[in-house]
Amino acid sequence: MGPGGGRGGWRWSQGIQPFQQPSVPPPPPNALRVCAPVLDNMGANSTIAQMLARTPMIAVVDIVQSRLAAVYVVPNPVASMRGGAGPAFAQVVSQLMCRAVIAPLTGPRVLSALQGMGIAVYNAPPGARLVDVLRSLGLVLG
Repeated sequence: MGPGGGRGGWRWSQGIQPFQQPSVPPPPPNALRVCAPVLDNMGANSTIAQMLARTPMIAVVDIVQSRLAAVYVVPNPVASMRGGAGPAFAQVVSQLMCRAVIAPLTGPRVLSALQGMGIAVYNAPPGARLVDVLRSLGLVLG
């Protein structure tokens, strides 16, 4: 175990970030921002990945009045971390100002970190289209 609780050896408690935060504009007023692990860059039609913290890409979705306002797909900066990817992923999601995460599976460390940050976690099947999951969860209409 590293000093920050992970095997990577960096100090989580000191706030050292071994990754570059993705650049995404802030959400519009009154938006619900949701993040999801995805396999491809197809916007709302992106495919939900099987893994959360080590997903290759993150879809950042802004929802305003139950409608898609914007979808950004960015590389996951912690996908190749040796250890501590779960808590680091939670930090990325928090800094992206997401209030919810859609995930097929969540490990106990990332789940605890997300819940500790007040970020809701919704389950979704891997391989599903992002827009279909958003509809089935009732986050977007039609």
